[in-house]
Amino acid sequence: MVRIECDSGVVHELQHDSLRGINLAGFDLHRAKLDGADLEGAILDRATLRAAALENARLVKCSLVEAGLQGCWAKDADFRNAVLTKAKLDTADFTGADLRGADLYQALVWGTRFSGARLEGADMRCSQLDAAKLRGAICDARTRWPEGFDAEAHGVFVAADK
Repeated sequence: MVRIECDSGVVHELQHDSLRGINLAGFDLHRAKLDGADLEGAILDRATLRAAALENARLVKCSLVEAGLQGCWAKDADFRNAVLTKAKLDTADFTGADLRGADLYQALVWGTRFSGARLEGADMRCSQLDAAKLRGAICDARTRWPEGFDAEAHGVFVAADK
């Protein structure tokens, strides 16, 4: 049995051995306590994760299409190869997060912190990217940006190809 507690008072008790690969599409996980959780391969499409605690969580290859992560705390979380297409990430904190290979196409990132995040190979063609905090993030030649966006002018470090 897996138990997810939320600061909002909601508790989800699920008949699963772990959160890896679990289908939580559409779930209300507002203010969920998921720090350090292993959600690799989980399906969280259209889930509400507003103000969720995801520090050091593992969300590798997760599907978070159109998920609401507004104001979530995802510091140092692992989102490698995650799909965050059209997700709402405004005012979320992804400081130091690993987003290598992640797809953030059309994700809303107004006020989102990506300081020190790993963005190599990520699709960063996001909505309102000019209003995101990117200083100290790392990208490479494979990182995709909106047309005309100057990552270096926003403080992003461009890693040299190997």
